[in-house]
Amino acid sequence: MSSFGFIIEARSKSRRLPNKVLLKLDNDTVLSFLTKRLKLISKKYKAKIIVATTTEKEDLKIIKSLKGKKVFIYRGSNNNVLDRVIKAANKYKIDSIIRVTSDCPLIDTDLIKQSIQIFLNNKADIVTNAHVRSYPDGMDVEIIKLKALKKVFKLVKKDKEMLEHLSLGFKKYSRYFSIINLVAPSNMFFPEIGITLDEKEDYILIKKIVNFFEKRKKKFNCIDILNYLNKNKKILKINKKIKRTTYSV
Repeated sequence: MSSFGFIIEARSKSRRLPNKVLLKLDNDTVLSFLTKRLKLISKKYKAKIIVATTTEKEDLKIIKSLKGKKVFIYRGSNNNVLDRVIKAANKYKIDSIIRVTSDCPLIDTDLIKQSIQIFLNNKADIVTNAHVRSYPDGMDVEIIKLKALKKVFKLVKKDKEMLEHLSLGFKKYSRYFSIINLVAPSNMFFPEIGITLDEKEDYILIKKIVNFFEKRKKKFNCIDILNYLNKNKKILKINKKIKRTTYSV
C-alpha cells in the first residue's frame, strides 16, 4: 500500500505575479484556500499536506501564513524544484506524491480521487493530466512514485531547466517510465480555458468563481465551474489573452 502525501510547491517569487500564493481569497490566502480543499479528501488517503517552499528569507511570509493551519512545511532549494520535492517526501516518509501546484487553488478533488484510484489500479510511475492538455489549465494533478522521481533526478541533474519543473523529465525520458496520461471526458475537455493563477487577470477571474459558489455555500468541482462559466461567458474574457506555458510545471 502506497504512503501518500500532498506536496504543494510554493514560493513568493513569481515573474508575472509576485506573492500570488498570499493574495486574499475567501477571507484567507490563495495557498490556505487550496489546503482547505485538499483537506476534504486527505483523511481518506491518510495523506499529509506538505507545503514545499524555499529557504529564501522572503518565503518566511509563506510559513507564517500557514501557522495553525495543520499543514507540514519543508524548506529547500529555490530553483531546484526536483530536489526540494524529493527531500520533502523523504522527510515525511512518503513514497507516492500527490502533486498539486499552488497556482491551482480551484483544483477538483474528484479529479484527484480518480487519479489516485487509477494509480492504485495500475503499475504506473506517474499518473498525470498535465502532460497532455485537455482539462482546463488549473486542474493539474499528478500522482508520482518517489522512486521514479529520484530516477528522473539522476537523468536530468545537469539540466537546469529540467530541475526547475517537477515532471518535465518524465516527458523527455518517457521511454524509461510507465506513464498514464489522463485525458478529459467531453464535458471537461476545455484546454483553452485558464483557471490557474499566473497573472492579475487570473486572480480577478478566480475570485469571481469563488465568490459565486461561496455565497451559495456550495462545494464545487470542475464541472460546476465550467457550467458557471458557460452561463457567464463575459467572465471568460477577463483572462482570455494570457499566454500559457505549454509544458508541465
